[in-house]
Amino acid sequence: MITAVPSLLQFASPGLEPALMWDPAAIGDGEWWRLGTALVVQDGRAGRAAGWHHRGMDLERNVPFDVQAYEARVKSSPCFICAIVAGDPAYDHEQIVYEDEHHLAFLSRYPTLPGYLLVSPKQHVEHVVRDLDEDAYLALMRVVRKVALAVEAVVPSERTYLLSLGSRQGNAHLHWHVAPLPPGTPYEKQQYHALMSENGLIPWTRAQAEELAARVRQALS
Repeated sequence: MITAVPSLLQFASPGLEPALMWDPAAIGDGEWWRLGTALVVQDGRAGRAAGWHHRGMDLERNVPFDVQAYEARVKSSPCFICAIVAGDPAYDHEQIVYEDEHHLAFLSRYPTLPGYLLVSPKQHVEHVVRDLDEDAYLALMRVVRKVALAVEAVVPSERTYLLSLGSRQGNAHLHWHVAPLPPGTPYEKQQYHALMSENGLIPWTRAQAEELAARVRQALS
């Protein structure tokens, strides 16, 4: 059940917009999730029906995404996950939040939701079940769960979507999407609508991506 809690506005920091510190254990000093006037809380997570933002991160999906150009690029380019694993300088800007001997997790370059990231095995495998033996599959899923819990500790979410996409024709390298749904998202904008870049991307800067990645890494430590 989601309930409005206007009294929580008393915790706003002086000089800031009405705010609420969400999960103090996961957010450092001075980190405030800035909300609008209609605060809501669900299971300790704060949000509002119209959406929320952090440090000016606008969640209106008003950045258009050129699907045709993207499709042409992924069909004609080498595997981008293999390039990240190999340390290709062209991918230096990717924000890696987790890495071990066999796995990698990094923020999505085309986020439709804040905290949207990908988890992948380092080895180039393509089929989500056939290309992994049981031990390798379970090890990957443990990383997916670990990373998803870290994201939820940093980004308010009422639900986290986990799914494996990709195609043999492009983005063939196996990867899992971890996508936290903001609290109060209208039903018609949830599920696939929330994930499809055709519906627009959220605007954010590299500095915001670096900050978010650092906080996820901290939650994982």
